Amino acid sequence: MKKANWKSGFCFLILSGTALLATSCTFSKDKHKVSREPSTLPPNETEVVDLKSAESGEFMESMIKESSLNKKWWLQFHWSQMYLQDQAQIPTACKLLEDLYQDKKFPLNTYAGLLVKARCPGKSEIEVPLTDRQKTVYKKWLNEIDLTRAVTDNNQETKFILLLELNAEDKDRQAKKQTYLKLLDEAKRLNNEKLVNLVNYELKREFAQYLPDILKNNYDISLDLIKDRSFKEAIGRLNALIQSKEIKADLKFKSFKTIFRIYKSTQNKQDQWTLIERWGKWIKTQTKHPEHDSWANELDILKARWLWTDSQTNKAVDILEGYGKRKIANSLKEEASYTLGRIYDERKDYEKAKSLYQQSHDQSPMKKDPLIKSKNSLFEKNLWSLAWLEYKNGKYEDAKNSLQEITDKLGGESDSKYLYWLAQANLKLGKEDVYKDVLLNLRKKEPLSFYTLLSYRDLKEPIPLLKKSSLSNKREFLVENLKNNLSETEISEVLWLISLEQNDVLQSWSKLLEKEVLTNYLPILLLYSQSGLYQNLLNSIQALTSEQKNTITYSFPELLFPKPYFDDVQKNSRLRSVPMSFVYSIMRQESAFNPYARSSVDALGLLQLMPNLAKKLSAGEPNIAYRSEFDLFDPKVNIALGTKGLQCLFRRL
Repeated sequence: MKKANWKSGFCFLILSGTALLATSCTFSKDKHKVSREPSTLPPNETEVVDLKSAESGEFMESMIKESSLNKKWWLQFHWSQMYLQDQAQIPTACKLLEDLYQDKKFPLNTYAGLLVKARCPGKSEIEVPLTDRQKTVYKKWLNEIDLTRAVTDNNQETKFILLLELNAEDKDRQAKKQTYLKLLDEAKRLNNEKLVNLVNYELKREFAQYLPDILKNNYDISLDLIKDRSFKEAIGRLNALIQSKEIKADLKFKSFKTIFRIYKSTQNKQDQWTLIERWGKWIKTQTKHPEHDSWANELDILKARWLWTDSQTNKAVDILEGYGKRKIANSLKEEASYTLGRIYDERKDYEKAKSLYQQSHDQSPMKKDPLIKSKNSLFEKNLWSLAWLEYKNGKYEDAKNSLQEITDKLGGESDSKYLYWLAQANLKLGKEDVYKDVLLNLRKKEPLSFYTLLSYRDLKEPIPLLKKSSLSNKREFLVENLKNNLSETEISEVLWLISLEQNDVLQSWSKLLEKEVLTNYLPILLLYSQSGLYQNLLNSIQALTSEQKNTITYSFPELLFPKPYFDDVQKNSRLRSVPMSFVYSIMRQESAFNPYARSSVDALGLLQLMPNLAKKLSAGEPNIAYRSEFDLFDPKVNIALGTKGLQCLFRRL
């Protein structure tokens, strides 16, 4: 017998003159078998908005008035979570949760029971039956319960093991470190060598700065100190490696590079140049080392780039032009020719720049590869520079050929920018049919990129309106697509977690299903979005085919454009007169909505702010709680300062 679909699954019947109760038609194998139990679906979107609007004092009155069981459940659980945040209200919260746990029809009664065990005094011994899946999903809460029991029983070893396991999940580096140090102090106070060793192992594994303070550990310690922006100490340790006679030349060269990276991060040009000169003198002492020539050439390119950015262009050209005669690796010649091409491009010397870009292209080890193996490679950047140089100088046939080579080598997942300009080059050549075909291909491959939107403008066509899918659509979709992997009870549990915004548990479900659902990608993406796993969401979307992206675009467009931290973005966008869409586009591109994102040049947080800039932006802003660079990992602070920075940018445009 064919399974009943979702649309046949829920009926609404008037059971009395005063009450409208929803009844559930389960997706049973027998489509005629209908359950007449009150609905276990959570309230709909409109109902949830109304329920959220109730003030604390109105809560019990709302409960008494409410005749719908699912709304009563929703109110009970919602307010239990609110009360758990207030120490004085914990007994009230626990009573609400106990009632929900005792009600076996409530879809989250297991979760309610675990919260009672974990958060309610004297309740850690109640029995909460769990399926194998639930033991995985609720592992964090089970650890909390075991931790409470270990503290009660004074079982120090179990307590420490569980605290270390819970701490490992913390994404806040500074908070994690402080927890390890507090545990280490406690283990020492207990005079328990086993616990001291246990904590020390985890501390040193995560934070190399706590390794034994000996010379051979200096490099690893320095890298860890850089993460804490303890630059002065890191540089001191790196210099100790450079000056030591015990350290091999390879590690000394790495230490020079790392110091230079620190100076680039702090944007101190004079310190950079002083280091380059010192570095060069050291390399001259390494003439017998097999890497000497390679090191010298690498430093020369770095020196030329520094001179160019310091407006000493002629000196940079003198260095780079000497590379053509040297016997060095093609990868270094490729970089030297490309940099020199950029300089002549800036000087508007078209022929010279083109010759150098072409020379760099011919020298690239990737020229013979059928596909570009690494996005944003020098090979790709060089081809784009060549194509753009040709296009802006009216050499449209040459530009078309260069752009075609990039799109071919990207293996079908072309950057939308290249396809757009390939279309423009064909239009300039009078090939209007090819122009339209390329734009249509662009829309298919990247349906919502900036360049795709430009294509609608160019062809004078309206941009298709994207409708946000409703919660009911998502419910229908999740039920249909998860019923082969989850039971009816488990699906109901997931739907309630979404409605009650229990993101921590949803994240556990998402990660579990990611391993189990191998063929149907959309339900996992929906759960990533609902639970706030935006980095997982965007990474997964990036790996999809063009056809799959198109499916998302027209079914669940909000997956492509999530809007986390909505209240903070809205508030600061209004304050700074910066469009919310612009803030979100920067956030999406720069950090993938990861509040702990950190770039190679030490830009931090959601909007990737450099600490020096953040310090300037915070001046005269007493309402923005910016005290140190690590506050940039706080979404409220980062968004407040970032939108102020974007406001300054808008004013200059």
